[in-house]
Amino acid sequence: MSAQKAPVKAQSTIGAPPVPLPVQTLLQGDEKVIRVAQIHGGIYWKTVSVGVIAFLMLFSKTLFTLGVYLGFVAVIMFIIASLYKNFLLLVLTDKRVFLRHGILRVDTIQIRHSRIESVETEKTITGRLLGYAAVVIYGTGSRRTAIPFIADALEFRNELDERLSAFEEGTVRKDTD
Repeated sequence: MSAQKAPVKAQSTIGAPPVPLPVQTLLQGDEKVIRVAQIHGGIYWKTVSVGVIAFLMLFSKTLFTLGVYLGFVAVIMFIIASLYKNFLLLVLTDKRVFLRHGILRVDTIQIRHSRIESVETEKTITGRLLGYAAVVIYGTGSRRTAIPFIADALEFRNELDERLSAFEEGTVRKDTD
């Protein structure tokens, strides 16, 4: 009886964040992606609200026309929110942070760790209820960039804070040596 070898399994990439294609082209040499922020489904909360109101108006004889109009507006809002969700990007690497936002005017920003002054999270009332926040990064000078609807905002901020602290300690050690 011949011994059969178990098939070799491909190495798992569990835990490794999927790197968006635009970021893959911008990575330098040995640069590694640490975290890719997740965009929360709460980006659709306004669309859902308008859609529910439109649906309820369809049952009224006097408000039917307005309900149809609001239904059309809800569809447009859904398309815009979907596009915005696809364009939002917040990626932390071991050297930089990549940010992208906008639909008609897409801003793509790369900030080196040495140029980041602070990182904050901003939560609205709706964000607290639904579980998302905006990550705000302050760069040197007066640069302030906020990426809204981040599902794991606190984890992203904490990870970036750890990286910045490690970067500062490494810089301080090099300066004192």
